[in-house]
Amino acid sequence: MNAHEQQLCELLVAAAARFAARTGPIWSNYESGSVIASFVLECRDRIANGALAQDQKRKLWTIFAPTCDWDDVVGDVELGNAVFGLLDQLYRAEVFGTL
Repeated sequence: MNAHEQQLCELLVAAAARFAARTGPIWSNYESGSVIASFVLECRDRIANGALAQDQKRKLWTIFAPTCDWDDVVGDVELGNAVFGLLDQLYRAEVFGTL
């Protein structure tokens, strides 16, 4: 795992905690904040093991893209931008290759 992936994994843990803390209805295609948190942590584990699937990269990128799930459910601009910046740097070419 390279330094950017390590940093991303650390930020994803913090982001998952923020998603999990959201209770009640959310504005998202996901059922709840805890469902998004579980997906984010699953992705973190797969990044750490070098096994993040193409569809997971796309979904994770979409969750943190500006004006998407992160902004609608959590809204912490600084953390969201940090996560998205790394996702964009690491996976942009692959994500846009699948859209």
